[in-house]
Amino acid sequence: MNALGYQLEFENCGSYLYARLSGKDSFAASLSYWNKIADQIKQTKHDRLLVHENLIGELTEAEMYDLVVDLQDSGLIDVRIAFFDENPADESLNNLGQLVANHRGGDICIFKSLSTARRWIEQVHE
Repeated sequence: MNALGYQLEFENCGSYLYARLSGKDSFAASLSYWNKIADQIKQTKHDRLLVHENLIGELTEAEMYDLVVDLQDSGLIDVRIAFFDENPADESLNNLGQLVANHRGGDICIFKSLSTARRWIEQVHE
């Protein structure tokens, strides 16, 4: 765990990067881990990402919007992202994040199971 209360682990899965998050969530934590994910993507030169989230706590809708806007120049806009959240209560907030990100040029898809997210991100998309 870091000072913000979350743990972030990466696994290079060949065609994509797998990021697993656990611990506590907040706006500061979200900004921190998404920037770390963006840095890892730049280092590994992946253009596909699978995020597996298991966090306690959530952002407000306004914080979700601000987070997506703040990350617009992070390089993640060019990355195809599959996102799976173990907490189904976060579904509407995640959908808002997906909507804002995709309207700003992103390519993110939210899934209700890790296996479906993994199959989607492993597909070749032209």
